[in-house]
Parts: sequence; structure tokens; C-alpha cells
Amino acid sequence: MDTSRTYAHGWKNPAHSELVRLVDQIAGLKTEEKEVVKTQLKELFRARVSADYDPSWQDAGRERKECFRGAYAVFAILGVKR
Repeated sequence: MDTSRTYAHGWKNPAHSELVRLVDQIAGLKTEEKEVVKTQLKELFRARVSADYDPSWQDAGRERKECFRGAYAVFAILGVKR
């Protein structure tokens, strides 16, 4: 990814909607792994929006656990050590 590019609000991060498309540019991942990463990114974004704007989400312990599982799955596929 071009690190010199400036995104919305002056940050050096892509928009959430662009992340899924950028996954296809990651070299060395199998198609199945890319699909898992893209699915998890969509779910994590959905959960983040829910956590920000849906008051009932604060009682959603199961959903929070699923978010951690999803994040760990992405980390594992990308080779991130925790």
C-alpha cells in the first residue's frame, strides 16, 4: 500500500469500505484465506458500528467474543504474532 497517500481526515489509513478491496492485493494469501479475512473485516466493522450506535449492543457478550475470534483469525492468517 502506498504509505504516502493521505486518506479522509488527513489520516494515513484507508476507509473501512476500501479495506475489503485491499485484501485482494495481499500477496501470498490463498483465495480461501482472503475470503476469510474479507468476511471478518466486514463483521468487525458491522460490530464496531453497532457498538458505537446501538445501545443494546453493550449487553452483547457473545458478539464481543465473536469479534475477538474474528480478529484472531485475521491475525493468524496474516501471520501476526500476539
